[in-house]
Amino acid sequence: GDYVKIEGVDFGETAPKTISASVRGGSGDGVIQVKVGRLTGDVIGYLPITEGKADFTTFTAELTGEVTGVTDLFFVFYGEGYEIADWSFEK
Repeated sequence: GDYVKIEGVDFGETAPKTISASVRGGSGDGVIQVKVGRLTGDVIGYLPITEGKADFTTFTAELTGEVTGVTDLFFVFYGEGYEIADWSFEK
């Protein structure tokens, strides 16, 4: 899928537990795969996105892997036409 790379994300010393993103659009159900380090790196979570909405909707998912320190972050998109307003991790 298409992807976005964010360089030098500082997760600190404590691994986050969840990810949230404000998303709109899309042409059906999809998922955002969250990877760290490199595009072929470890998957730390999957954020399911339900069929497209005209307004931004916040989706939240538990992370399945742990990450700390500074690393590159990748969002890999499965599905089409999504627009992300913002995203955050919660510890």
